[in-house]
Formats: sequence, C-alpha cells, structure tokens
Amino acid sequence: MATVSRSDQTAKLLQIVLIITVALLFVLAVLCYFVFASRSDAMAQLDDAKQQLSTAQQERTQQQTAATELKRILGFPENKPIDEITTETNEAFGSDYGDFQADAGNYTALAARLLDELRRKDDDLLKAKTDLQAAEKGRQDAEQARNDAKTAADRDLQAREQQFASNEADFNQRRAAFEQQQQQLRQAQQAAQDESTAFKDVMETLAQGEKLLSSQYRERYREAASAGPTAQVRLLYDQLNDQTGEITKKNRLVAALGAASQDVQDYLLRSLPQADRVDRYDGRIVSIDEVNNTVEIAVPATAGLRPGLVFRVFSGGDLTPLWSAGKGTVEVVSSRAGRVVARIRDEAMRNPIIVGDGLATPLWSPGMPMDVVIVGLVQFDDDKQDDSDDLKAVVERLGGRVSSDVEASTTLLVDAGRPVSRGGDDSREPIFRPQDEKRRNEQIDQARRLGIRTVGLDVFLDWLGMDRQTMQSGQAVDIPGRRLSREDASASVAP
Repeated sequence: MATVSRSDQTAKLLQIVLIITVALLFVLAVLCYFVFASRSDAMAQLDDAKQQLSTAQQERTQQQTAATELKRILGFPENKPIDEITTETNEAFGSDYGDFQADAGNYTALAARLLDELRRKDDDLLKAKTDLQAAEKGRQDAEQARNDAKTAADRDLQAREQQFASNEADFNQRRAAFEQQQQQLRQAQQAAQDESTAFKDVMETLAQGEKLLSSQYRERYREAASAGPTAQVRLLYDQLNDQTGEITKKNRLVAALGAASQDVQDYLLRSLPQADRVDRYDGRIVSIDEVNNTVEIAVPATAGLRPGLVFRVFSGGDLTPLWSAGKGTVEVVSSRAGRVVARIRDEAMRNPIIVGDGLATPLWSPGMPMDVVIVGLVQFDDDKQDDSDDLKAVVERLGGRVSSDVEASTTLLVDAGRPVSRGGDDSREPIFRPQDEKRRNEQIDQARRLGIRTVGLDVFLDWLGMDRQTMQSGQAVDIPGRRLSREDASASVAP
C-alpha cells in the first residue's frame, strides 16, 4: 500500500474547509433570505448580520486561505474547483485504493492505514532482511564447512598419494631386490648346472683318456681312476708335458735345419706328426647326395665357416681317431642359415663316406674362426718374391684372419722357413732382412710358450686342400668358383 504524503493530508483538510465554507455560505444565504423576507426584523438584525457577515467574511477569507493552503498541501492548483478535486479524489480512491473501504475519501485514515502498512512492510522487510542475513550466514558457514572438508580431503588425498608413492617405491625396491636375488639364484643355479655338466663332461672325457696315453702311463691311469679325476688329470698333464717337450725338441730340430735345402725341410715337416689325434669333431655328415657328389654337414655354429674350407672325414664310431686315419676330404661350397653343403673331394673306395661320419680340421672350430700367424719367407715359385699376401688373401677368403703376433687366441703358427739358395746362374737369395729372422724366432718361441701348434707351409696348404702348384697358378683366388660344377652349384642353392 502506498504511503499518504503530506500533500494528501493538506488536500483532505482543504476539502473539509471547503465543505464548512459551503455550509456557512448556505447558512448566510438563508439568513439573507429571512432578512429580505422580514425586512423589518432584518433591519434590526442588520447590524448584527453585518457584524456576523464581517466575521463570516473574515472566516471565509481564513477558510479560503486555509483551502488554498490545503490545495497546495494536497497538490492541487489554487484555481481548481472543489468538485473537480472531489471527483478526482473519489476516482483515485476507487481505482488506487479500492480495498480501502473504511472512511472512504478520508485522507487521514488512509494516511494512518498507509503508515500502518508501511510499518508492517518495514517489519516484514526487516524480518526478511534478518532472514536473508541468517540465510547468507548459513550459506557462508556451509561454504566454509565445504571448503574445510575439501581442504581436509585434499590433505588426506595428498597424504594417501605420498603413502602410495612411498609404498610403490618400497615395492619397486623390494621387487628389484627380489629380481636381483632371483637373477643371482638363476645364475647360481645355471653355474651349478654348468659346473655339474662340465664335471660330467670331464668325467666322460677322462673315461676316454686312456686311449690317448702312451703305454707307460695307461696302467697308472687305470689305477688313478679310483683316486678321483684330479689324479687322472695330473697324469694327462704329465703326458702333455712330455709330448710338449718332444714337440719342442722337434721344432728346434726343424729350426736348426733352416740352412738345409727346401726339399729336406719339406720331407722332415711331412714326416713329423702334425697332430697325433683328433680331440673333437667339428661337425657330422647328416645326408649324402650321390648324384651331385655332395654332403650336408651339421655344425654347432657357422661363424667363420666359408666356402673353400676343407674338412677331413673320419669314421663316426671312432671318437679320437688319428689324423692319418681319415677316410676322405670334403670342401665347403655353401653355408647359409645353419645349412652347410660340401663337395666330396676324395674318399677311400673300400671305406666310403657315410652318414654319421665325423669331420674335423685344425683350421676352424665352431664359433672360433682360424687366427693364423705367418712367419718366414713364403714362396710358391722361384721368382724370389715374398708371396705372403697371396696366402693371406686365401686365409681371409676362407673366413680366417692373419695376425702379426702370436697370442693365446691364435689357432696356429705357419712357419715358411728361411730363404734357401738353389744355386745355378742366379744364386742370389731372396730378400730376408735381419728383422724378419728376428720376428720369426720370437714368434716361434712365443708359440712354444703358449702351446700353439706350429706347422710348415706345405702342411698348412694341405690342410687348406691346396698345394704350391695351386697357389702358383693363381687358381686359389676364387676358391668356390673354380671347383663347383654345374651340379655342385645347383646343390648348393637347393632348398
């Protein structure tokens, strides 16, 4: 409800004054009527009437002044008629204050009611404001509680994450320690298995060792079997020392014959035992192609195994045969994806090559290519020129390596000997410098100390499946190509 202004109150008062004024005028008119009607009485009362009229005029003036002031207070123009004011007032009460029934048109009552409504609204507004403040405080408290809960949850989450990270780090550390322990256990287990296997191999090898001994050691070797493998190994070591000493004496004898003719040196080298027995096979024959005259070989590894390498073939039932007991030779023509094909170069008619025969060569071991050191003057002809580069090319063509010094990994030492003058018109010896002779002697001594096998040039060529004539003619440049027939080539690439 709207608030009654001071102007409304003034208008109401003006209306009242106007009503009073109209009433007074009405009374005055009546009096005048009676005065003129009763002139006689009126004359008597004329003075009183004049006096009353003057008083009334004064009052009227006062009322007009009051009405004017009331119009001003109510907000009406001074010249606005009362009936228009009344009409507008009634319309205003009817349209704006229709629910105000008591004392319709009474501005004072309306003002009082509006004041009461205003106070009630103020009270409601104050209550609403209080409720709003309480609600806002409740919201702030709830938000603070939510923030506190979120902060506590974040702290708890951070603590849990830290705990998880700590647990994860501890778990990873324990797992790494466990895996390391497992690895150590596996390594220890593997080492124990390897040691057990190695011991078993040693025992099996020692069981075959008797046939490798000379007659003077065999009886003692059988007696030492009851004492354990150490005693047997000691006897084998004694036998090896004896053989090493014998070989050293013979090598010294060969070295002392450096001034002898080349024919004498070749004869002596061929007469010396190149290697008493085959200590192990490098592979076995798994199939034979009689049409193409080839065999397929199974080897543990093909590293360093190249076409042109020659294997000697031995009976598969003999575990440690003499090198001189070979039944033929085969030459590698291809080696791919673990499949090795070799051509049969020669075989005994009465003892042919069969499946299961073993193969061996002093120049190659599974997984260990040959590492050769060449000393002396290499000559394949009489041109007095050093041919060591041709021999080196052949070794490298077969997958081997030619080193300059004897080491523990050296496969063998090839001693081509000192140059020999053959007389005739041109008796000048080939160039062989003092440093060459010094190197030859040092490498031979080093081979003796390390137990490295030393062979002559012709023996080495024989192990390669060649001879001086082959090297002199240059046919060894392309080893596989010069030996493969059309059938051999087709067999080498057969699936």
